[in-house]
Amino acid sequence: ICLSELERIRSKLVDVLSYNDFIYLLHNLRKLNVLNDEEKKTVEGKTTREDKARCLIDTVKEKGGKASSLMVDYLTEKHPELCSTLDPTKTAQISEFNVFLKFP
Repeated sequence: ICLSELERIRSKLVDVLSYNDFIYLLHNLRKLNVLNDEEKKTVEGKTTREDKARCLIDTVKEKGGKASSLMVDYLTEKHPELCSTLDPTKTAQISEFNVFLKFP
């Protein structure tokens, strides 16, 4: 489900993901070993914020359901306006990613 959710909202994510959100997400996905150093550098090497976001989303999607779930959970927490396009049960879940980040 998370892979299809991520695919469905990809273009909207590229539009709404701020540079700061992108950096925070990238850093934490690396910290959780969802991304390796090479993948992180590839994403960082893109020129525009939009290209960085597309590369990050596509890289996470290629990692499969667990990685996609971690990203979707983060985005659900940080961008509640996206919840309407996601599986509604996602908004009620407390993910290990959100617990790890200790969002206020």
